[in-house]
Amino acid sequence: MNNLDEFFVLFGFSVVLYHRWKERNFRIERIYYYLLAVFIIGLVSSIIHKVPLPIMAEGAFLMFKGFVVFAIFQHIPFSLHDLSRYIKGLIGIGVIVLIFALVDLFLHKDFRTLIHTNGKFDYRSGLISIQSLFIHPGQYGWFMAMISFYFLAFFTVSPSKRKGISAILFMITAFLSLRFKVLLSIFFNGLIIALKILKTSYQNKKLLLISAVILLIVGILGGEEIYQLTILTIQRYIETPYTESARKALYIFGFIIALDFFPFGAGFGRYGGWVARENYSPLYHEYHLDRIYGLYPVDPKWATDTYWPFIMGEIGIIGALIWLIIFVWIGLKIFKSYQLSKNNFKKGYLLFSLLVLIQSLIESSGEQVFNSSPQYVLIFAILGSAFALTLKKEEKEVSNMKKKVMVIGSSLEDKGGIVTVMKNINHSFIADKYEMRHVETYITGSTLKRLFYFLKGFIHFLFGLITFQPDIIHIHMSYKGSFYRKSLFVLLGKVVFGIPTVVHVHGSSFKDFYSSLSTGRKKYCHFILNKIDRLIVLSEEWKKYFANIVDSERILVLYNGVHTVQHLTDDRNNDPFIVLFLGRLGKRKGTYDLLDAIKILKEKEVPFKFWLAGDGEIDEIKDIVKKEKLEGYVEILGWINGSQKTDLLQKSDVLVLPSYNEGLPMAILEAMDYGMAVISTPVGGIPEVIKEGVNGYLVDPGDVKGLAEKFVTLANNPSLLRSMGEINQLKVKEEFDLTIILKDLDLLYEELITKTELGEQIG
Repeated sequence: MNNLDEFFVLFGFSVVLYHRWKERNFRIERIYYYLLAVFIIGLVSSIIHKVPLPIMAEGAFLMFKGFVVFAIFQHIPFSLHDLSRYIKGLIGIGVIVLIFALVDLFLHKDFRTLIHTNGKFDYRSGLISIQSLFIHPGQYGWFMAMISFYFLAFFTVSPSKRKGISAILFMITAFLSLRFKVLLSIFFNGLIIALKILKTSYQNKKLLLISAVILLIVGILGGEEIYQLTILTIQRYIETPYTESARKALYIFGFIIALDFFPFGAGFGRYGGWVARENYSPLYHEYHLDRIYGLYPVDPKWATDTYWPFIMGEIGIIGALIWLIIFVWIGLKIFKSYQLSKNNFKKGYLLFSLLVLIQSLIESSGEQVFNSSPQYVLIFAILGSAFALTLKKEEKEVSNMKKKVMVIGSSLEDKGGIVTVMKNINHSFIADKYEMRHVETYITGSTLKRLFYFLKGFIHFLFGLITFQPDIIHIHMSYKGSFYRKSLFVLLGKVVFGIPTVVHVHGSSFKDFYSSLSTGRKKYCHFILNKIDRLIVLSEEWKKYFANIVDSERILVLYNGVHTVQHLTDDRNNDPFIVLFLGRLGKRKGTYDLLDAIKILKEKEVPFKFWLAGDGEIDEIKDIVKKEKLEGYVEILGWINGSQKTDLLQKSDVLVLPSYNEGLPMAILEAMDYGMAVISTPVGGIPEVIKEGVNGYLVDPGDVKGLAEKFVTLANNPSLLRSMGEINQLKVKEEFDLTIILKDLDLLYEELITKTELGEQIG
C-alpha cells in the first residue's frame, strides 16, 4: 500500500504512543481489548492457513487502520471549541462541494474533463449520477449525507429553520448521487430523528412538520426516480444470480468460507479486501470466484465491493461478531454520553457522530467505507473524537488546565526590541499562568535563510493548530514584509479556524509603510487588522493613529516594560562624560545625526566619550568616524547583550536615541531602570515617557546642534543628571515594571478566552 494516508496514520499513531509513554499513561480502554481479541483470532487464522507474512501484515493493517485513526483522535485533547472550529471547516468544504455539484449537474462532461476526475458517466433513470469534486458518486453521496446529518443532529438539540433547511438541502444534493445506500441512510437517520423530536416540545414538532412537508414535496417530485433506483438495486444485487453479480457472490462465499474455516477465518489478506485482490487470493480459484465477472484474475475490479464478507472471510464468524459488537458498543457509549450531557454543542456533536456511525454501517453493506479513503479517515476521526468526549468525566476538569497561547514572532536567537519584548513575556508570570508555544517565522540572515525560517515556522504553525490547539494566537508584527507574512497567520488562524487572535504592532515606521500602499493594498491591510480580535500598540500616540484604521475600542495600549533592577546612581564619576547609544546603527535611529553632533563637540574641544552599541550599518559608521577623526570620541562596540549590556548601562551617564521613528524603545526603559537621563526625539511613544527637562530632553529629529547642546548641559550639571536618573528609576518602578504592565495582557487573554468559552454554549 503506497497511499499517503497510511503513512500519516502510522506517523500519527507513533506520536500518540510516544506521548503516552512520555506521560507514563498506560491506561487502556475496554475497546482495545476487544480489538486485541479480533487481532489474535486473525493472527491464529493466518498462521493455521499459512498466510505469507507480508500479506498477513498488510491485510491486518488494512483491517485495523481505521481504529488506528480512532486511537489518534481519541488521544488528541480536543475542547468543545476546537471541535466547533473543525466542524465549521468541514461544513465550509461541504458548501464548496455543493457548489461544484451544481456545476457537475449541468456541465458534467466539461467539468470532469477539466478537473480530471474520470471519464465515466453513470446514468440512472435518465439522470446523471453527481460526483462533484470526488472520483465516484458513492463517495460524493456519502459525504453530502454526512453533512446533512450534522445539521440534523444540531437541529434536534437546538431547532432552528436554518439548520432544518440546511439539512434538507444537503439531503437532496446527496440523493443526486443516485445511490441506494445513501437514500437508505437518509431514511433511517431521518426516521430516528423524527421519533426523537416527536417526544419534545410543540415548537420542535412544528419545525419537524414543516421539514416533513418539504421532504414530502421533494419525494413526490422525485418519487419516480426513487422507485426506479430501488427497483434497480433489487434487480442488480438480489434477483440477479450470484454468477452474474460479484457483490452477491462475495456475500455468499464469504459466509461459506467462514463456515468452512470455523471457528477461525481464512486469515488476513485472503478474502474480500484490497490485499486479497492485489495478490489475487488462492481462495478465489478454490471457490471458483475467478469465473465471475468483476472477479476475473485479469481484472478483479469489484473484488472489494463489500465489507462484511471481507470481515467474515478473513477472521471468521466469531471474529465478525466481535467486530460488530465493537461498533455497537461505541454507539451505545456515545448514546449514553449524549443522554447525560448538559452542553448543547457536546450533545449535538455526539448525536452527529452516532448518525455517522449508523450511516457507515448502512454504507458498509455494499462498500468498504471502514477502510477506504477518504471515508475511513473522516469516519474514525469523528468517532474517535466523540469517544474522547465520553471519557471527559474521567479526566481533569478543563478549568484546571492551563490555557494555551501560540506566539508568532522572530527567532528568540535574533536581535532587536521585538525579541526583547517576547523574552520578557517568556520570563514573566504570563509564562507560568499560560502554556506558551513560540513559532519562529523570521531571523536575520540571507534571503534563503529567511525563507527557510518562514516556511519552517508556517509548517510548525499548521501542525500546532491541530496538535497544540491554542486558545489564543498572539502575533508580533512590524511593517513591510513582516505585515504580509503575519497576515497569512491571521487569515489561517482567525479567518479559517476562528481562533481569537491578537496582533502586537511594533513597527516604528508603520505610518510610512501604510501611506505608501496602493488603494488595493490599503484595503487588504484594513481587512486584516479588522479581522483580528485585538490590536496592541505601544503608546497612546499609536492608538490615535490606528483608530483611523481599526475601531478604537478594539485597540489596547500596552507599554513595553522591564524587569526592574533599581541600581544606585551615585557610583558614576566619569571623566570624560559617557554617552551610550543602544540600537541598530543607521539613519532611522539617527546615528548619522549623532556623529554630526559629536563633530560639533570635537570642534569646541569638549571632552566626551560615546559608546555605540548595536548592529546595522557598522562599516559605514566606522568609515565616517575614521574620515572625521572621531576615534577619540567614538567607540563602536557592535551588537552586545547580557552582561555586556548590563556593564554599559551601569557605567554610562546618559542614553541617547535621536530616532526619526519609534514605537516605545526598550533601550530607553532599560536606561531609565539603571538611573540614567535620556536624550531622545519626540516621536512614537517617547513623549509619553520622557518629559522635557524633567527626566530627560527631547530634540527634534535632525537637530544636531540641539543634540550637542543637551550633551553639554547634562555634562555640566551633575545634580540635574542625578535628579533625572532618580525620577526615571521611580517612574519605571511605578509605571513600566513588567509585572504591572503585563497584568493588562493577562486581562486581555482572560477576556478573549471567556468570550470564546461562552460561545461554546450553542443554543
